[in-house]
Amino acid sequence: MNNGVVLIASMSTAYYDSAVRCAVSIKDYSPKTNITLFTHAEFMKERDMKYFDHISFDIPYHRRAKMKGMFMSPYDITAYLDADMEVMSPEFNNIFDYFEDNEIMLTNIREHVSKEVYIDKSKTLKMQYHGGFMLYKKNENTMKLLKNWYEEFLIQDKSEWNYSDYFPSMKRWDQFTLWRLLKESEYKYKIGIMPDDYRWNYIWLYDIKGADGDKSPIIYHHTIPDRIVHAGYIKHKS
Repeated sequence: MNNGVVLIASMSTAYYDSAVRCAVSIKDYSPKTNITLFTHAEFMKERDMKYFDHISFDIPYHRRAKMKGMFMSPYDITAYLDADMEVMSPEFNNIFDYFEDNEIMLTNIREHVSKEVYIDKSKTLKMQYHGGFMLYKKNENTMKLLKNWYEEFLIQDKSEWNYSDYFPSMKRWDQFTLWRLLKESEYKYKIGIMPDDYRWNYIWLYDIKGADGDKSPIIYHHTIPDRIVHAGYIKHKS
């Protein structure tokens, strides 16, 4: 089966450096895993090429370039990981074993690390899915989702806020776009949640007693400080 990991590093060298560290950690625990990197040519260092099986510079200079790269994945089954992740367990080798009859596998957003819990003014709806981790099978359905996710976010990001029932602060979140497409789309997606999903997207910004469990992370999701991201921005010529 043509399986692999896709990493995206756009706009800032901080994301590139983090993507390289992520790739190194994958190879440490799962040396046979294929990894594709989408980044900018000016970021790429020759010494890092050995960690990737495929490198593409066909990526937009955009803070949500990840959806474009996900759409262009060369794999039949893709594991998308945010660049600021680190593999910490040999259990990563089992990452493609949980699909069953699903098309997409996701992890849930953890409320104790979410900047905003409720997405609507009545405070009855919560964003469920975390966009930083996704497994997906390449088929017409999932390709339509990824294409729509990117295009709809660009509209959402640049247009007036047209979703009066939801907080305007949702405008900048691609996770809101994903939530809306999965919940409101005419298309039906077969979605599953990873077992012990917090271990596959382990975010621990606050010490909350009793949150999730006490199992060690399989993939640790770091947060890169804004000052480091901003310091790494490149001057882009449109």
